[in-house]
Order: sequence, then structure tokens, then C-alpha cells
Amino acid sequence: MANPFDLATSLKSIYEAVEFDAIKRDVDAKGIDKVISDAALMAGGAGAVGGFGGGATAVLGIPAVLAVTVAMQFRVTVAVIYHKTGQIKVDFDRFIKIVAVSLGVDVGVGIAAGLVTAVAGQILVRLGMRSVGIVIPLFGALVGGATSYAFITTVASTLMAMDMSGTPKTDDPGPADNPAPEQEAA
Repeated sequence: MANPFDLATSLKSIYEAVEFDAIKRDVDAKGIDKVISDAALMAGGAGAVGGFGGGATAVLGIPAVLAVTVAMQFRVTVAVIYHKTGQIKVDFDRFIKIVAVSLGVDVGVGIAAGLVTAVAGQILVRLGMRSVGIVIPLFGALVGGATSYAFITTVASTLMAMDMSGTPKTDDPGPADNPAPEQEAA
């Protein structure tokens, strides 16, 4: 069993637990904006609950909030991939490259394990900034909720701006190269 505090090891497990068919149904029924909004609200709610009790709940709250926020980030990433390409599932290596680009991680890191570690580190940095504020009861709920909500909406905006036209189908033999943000016409 993987160490629950080793985020890099847990990312693939979280991806494998994604309910791809449910995301597809939600995007088709509600639209991408509503799916993103729902995920941001879920992450924000988890962040608020995790920070509500201050330092007393932070020990258990931070890992739980982190798990929910990463799950919502992955849900949004899958939803945007589906919305933009029509493909509901891509192989994990391609998926983690898309996640990396959405977080500003250099996808030229090399081997997949190094990229997963870099993504995990970036998630911790971005969500860890709220840890100081969540130790203050009640104020921690505001900080935790706002940070998790903003994280999801920022990632979603970046994903929506990305060019995913090279995202391969899961049965394609070769992965596409690095995803890149769409260039605006001059």
C-alpha cells in the first residue's frame, strides 16, 4: 500500500478512481462551465470545512482537503479534455502532462516519474500557501475555502485556454507531444 502522504504516488490512484462516464454525462447535460463551477464549490467547501477548527483540525483537515481538491482538479481536467477533444479518457502519462502544463510545470522534466513528482510538488506549493491561515479558527474556513476554490478556477481557466488538438485517443499507439496554450491571432 502506498504511503498516503506521498502525493506523487497517489496521483495515479486518484486518476484511476475518476468516474469518467459520470463526468461525460455531466458535461453533456450541464455544460463545461457548470461542471467547473460545481468542482470549484466542492473544493472550496472542503477547504472551508478543513480550516473551520483552526489548528485543532488542521492535522486531519489538510490531507483531506488536499485529496478532495486534487480529485476536483482531476475531474475538471478530464471534463475540459472531453469538452475540447471529445475524448473522455487519455492515458495517464498524457493526462499528467496536461495537468503539469495547467500548473505551470515544465513538461520537459523528462521521465514520467519526474513529471509526476514535479506536479505533486506544485500542487503542494499552491495549496500549502493557505496552511498559515487555516490554523486560526473560523478565519481558517475562509482562507481554506477561498484558496481551494481559487485553485480549481485558476486551473480550469488555464485548461480552457490550452490547445488540446493533439490529445490522442486512448487507443492511439503514440502520445502527442507537449500540450501548449492556444496562441491568440495577431
